[in-house]
Amino acid sequence: MKLLMENWKRFLNETQEVEDENGLLLHLDPPTNVDEIISAGQQKYSNILPEGEQLTKINKFHITLIPRKIHKNLSEEQQQKIKEIIFPEAIIDTSESFFATREQEGRKTLYLKIENSDKLNEEIKKVFPEHQDKYMHMSIANVHGGNSFKSVGDINEKDEQEGRKVIVPATQQQKKKKPQRQKSQAQGADNPVEFAKILVGRGLDPEQIKNILMRKFNKPEHAVVGIMRGAGIQS
Repeated sequence: MKLLMENWKRFLNETQEVEDENGLLLHLDPPTNVDEIISAGQQKYSNILPEGEQLTKINKFHITLIPRKIHKNLSEEQQQKIKEIIFPEAIIDTSESFFATREQEGRKTLYLKIENSDKLNEEIKKVFPEHQDKYMHMSIANVHGGNSFKSVGDINEKDEQEGRKVIVPATQQQKKKKPQRQKSQAQGADNPVEFAKILVGRGLDPEQIKNILMRKFNKPEHAVVGIMRGAGIQS
């Protein structure tokens, strides 16, 4: 019987998808009607969404059981034991969606509550007694193209209040524009006429300039005189 129970626990552990690289995350499938929920949320909050912003389905559905900033400070033994917990199946409440907003980057996230948050928190406390009860939720859409790392990270009960919304336009990561290449002394150094002008700017007299040009560009004196004339230098 003991062996049977151990095998059953091992099976359950293998079937649940837990990730511990960015905190402790429990990956799971979204509700089958998630698209309809997102569409309804878009309509519900369209009056407060800045122009041009729309809710996009999250690209990686999960529940954050332990935030990264806390998880990274746990001992390796604690992290391993927590990862081996057989969590009860998370019950997603699809009866109502909620909208969390933050000033940072204009983040806005549509999410669903987890009905049995207390059960999930209890399992964590068995291994990590200092664990503070977490408001469990599943983010389902945001205004940053569905990038799960751009969702509001500290969602809590206060976000259920419709009047507590900080609305600022979302900032999108812009590709850095390459600076326009401007004519510089380094570029002019390859052009005999431009290089001659650079030497004039350094205060050199015509004789010095002529000698430098002859050495640098390996040209005879009469050719260098022509270059100097092209640069407006009288030898």
